[in-house]
Amino acid sequence: MGTFNLSEVQDAKLLWGFLQALAGRDLPIASQTVYTTIGAVLKVYPNLEYTNIENILTLLVVHTYPNSTSPKTISNIVKSIVFEPAEDTIDESVVETIISFSYGEQEILDAVALNSAVEIVRDSKVQASLLVHSDEFPEELIFKFVRAKVLYSSKYGNNIDEFKPLFELIAKYEPFIAWYAGVVQPYLYYWNNFGKSSPDSIKFEQFEKFDSQQEVFMELIKPMNSYVHKERLGLKSWMSNVIIPHIKFYQKDFAPLLHWLFVPFEVQKHTSKYEIWNITIGTIIQSGVFDFEDYSSIIKHFIAGVYFYSISESEILTSIETIKVYDLILSTLNFIKTKKEPIELKNGFDQLPTYDTLNEFVEDKSNPLAPLFEPTGHSISALRNIVETCQKLFPINKLTISKYLQLRYSTTESNDNRREIIKITSNLNSSNSGPLLTSVQNFKNAFVPASELPDINTLVIERFLSAGLFNSIMDLNQDFEIPDNDLAIIILDKFWECFDLATNFDDRSGKLYECSQCIGLLDQLGSKQLLPETRKKIVAIKHLLKAISNMKNFKIHLGYNNPLTPHKLITKFRPEEDNSSLSLITLILELNPKSYLAFEKLYKILNDLNLFFVEDSQDSPESETDQSSRSAFNKLKAACIESALIDNNFPFAYKNSKQLFEHQENLNELWLTFYQVGKYISPDDPETIDILLKQREILSLTLEVLSFSSNTKAILRQWQVVNEKIEAHYTDSIVEDVTKFNDITISSEFKENIGAIANDIINEATASTNHASEKLSKMFVSGLGWAIGANTH
Repeated sequence: MGTFNLSEVQDAKLLWGFLQALAGRDLPIASQTVYTTIGAVLKVYPNLEYTNIENILTLLVVHTYPNSTSPKTISNIVKSIVFEPAEDTIDESVVETIISFSYGEQEILDAVALNSAVEIVRDSKVQASLLVHSDEFPEELIFKFVRAKVLYSSKYGNNIDEFKPLFELIAKYEPFIAWYAGVVQPYLYYWNNFGKSSPDSIKFEQFEKFDSQQEVFMELIKPMNSYVHKERLGLKSWMSNVIIPHIKFYQKDFAPLLHWLFVPFEVQKHTSKYEIWNITIGTIIQSGVFDFEDYSSIIKHFIAGVYFYSISESEILTSIETIKVYDLILSTLNFIKTKKEPIELKNGFDQLPTYDTLNEFVEDKSNPLAPLFEPTGHSISALRNIVETCQKLFPINKLTISKYLQLRYSTTESNDNRREIIKITSNLNSSNSGPLLTSVQNFKNAFVPASELPDINTLVIERFLSAGLFNSIMDLNQDFEIPDNDLAIIILDKFWECFDLATNFDDRSGKLYECSQCIGLLDQLGSKQLLPETRKKIVAIKHLLKAISNMKNFKIHLGYNNPLTPHKLITKFRPEEDNSSLSLITLILELNPKSYLAFEKLYKILNDLNLFFVEDSQDSPESETDQSSRSAFNKLKAACIESALIDNNFPFAYKNSKQLFEHQENLNELWLTFYQVGKYISPDDPETIDILLKQREILSLTLEVLSFSSNTKAILRQWQVVNEKIEAHYTDSIVEDVTKFNDITISSEFKENIGAIANDIINEATASTNHASEKLSKMFVSGLGWAIGANTH
């Protein structure tokens, strides 16, 4: 029927017939036949005034209802009319049937039919506002029809999922694919998970009528502004299913998300913003949808936000929060693959102005930290290095990002690096020395310039010494390379620190043990690299420790509740006064009965102490040192002799007195000791002839070597007393006594002078007695008066 033509009235009535079929009116032919026939008409006559594709689709939008016409039925109608008619011929009888029943069985005027068609089309187009003319047929027109139908129907039910049959009509049309992925699916997720149960949600009709991306975004992000909804829905899922598709649809415009992420908003915890940044940035990058340039503004503000809030909030975060923040920052940075390259700032951290908001911080071009948050590989790498360092050191020295910036980029001189090293090593011990040394190395790598390394390395050595980790020192110095002489000085300082704090003379534990550990370290140093004065000091302290080692088994104190300590030893018994070291020996002899028997040990104590004081002072000629040593030997012998007399050990006193005469040097100053030997009276057998003979022998030897003085007169007087006792003892054998007396080895010079001395004593009896009394007063002071008979005779 190619000659078949439709008049304007027939055209209008045919449209009405289609509307009757949609309304489910009883027609003499099947509705499907109506749709197929109209499809054929549209193919043959595509430009009819009323029965055209746009009007047909408009009626489908407005005059089909969920309770009467399902989306599946609508889809089939569209297929019959638009996609399936294949013939170019029209069944004229079917068309006439449709026209004749377009108003039921009631005949109407042609003018009424025309006006009705015009009104229904006009009203429907007003209601189906999205359905406009399109030259692209049929994909664009069908796409607009589908959008219009979904939008119109959402006024009543908002069940977008039920329109799947319509979506399938244009499933391969790119604009539809983009719209469905960027609008429909995000909204469906929003509605199904939040909108259905929330009075604050909106229907799809309202959603599609928003004028700007900002409005759409603010509606979609609304659930994430609530802590309760965010915890229930999950930010990561929301970003993946709602926000990321939305941003992609809007030409990858991140401006609304940027504003939401970094404009201040109320949060429940200080760490919440870092959690939000971590999840959001991670989701963006892992989606694989965007290039770095697309979201570089997000990265820039994230890095800047880390610096800004680390400065403004570092004092209010708890330790647990700080550690969590470091973990979150590193987790976020790990999403971004960059090269590790350093950044240098032109201006120091100490020139940083005060900013009230993050936006001011980011936008200020003069911000000295600006290079640190430009969205480049350098800045990302720099932040990663900063946070990794803080993460490692925070548990030890509470290093924050703010403190890092101050230490790393400050231009003013300070001792901050030393203070931080002291913090790191404040709890140093043998169990944590390895990890803490690693922390020290991390700190040095991050903050210590080459010019400060020697000072910092020295400080680390000092800290290890303070912790008693002597076994680690030489290994440390293999890396630090401190010169041997400098290291020796450090160890010597540690020695004296321990020595001054020691409370006893036990070198097996405590501070004196640490002193011996210092000596062990000094022995490992190359002596050729040590300066002479350093070697001299080392020799001195070795003598000191030897003396102390020999003293440790003696009971020594300075009075009641006043024990002798190593520090008191070298302060109280310094050689500023004569015989100061000997005073210590005298103290030992007084407090330790029979200690005079350990003469060799006492001599070692005396000799090592004297050598310490000599080495520790200005250089002394070797001859003076030798002479002092011999003098000390004699004085020590004398002290032991006196102690033996107190202990009633006359044989010891006699034997050691004889030994002194074998070295006839400086014996004048020992006259009182010999006098006491000659004056000694045994409490057990006071008149033993053997003792008297030995006393006379010692007094005779004393007179032989003693220079003439009042002391000589006292010795001679005692010699006469002893001799008279001997003569009285041998009254019956005087000849034998004289013979024995002559057998005593006395020099010829003494024999010639003894008569003169005796006469002199007789003439000056009174004077000599007075002088002797003066000399004997010292004997009484020393506590030996009773031993020589002063208290009994």
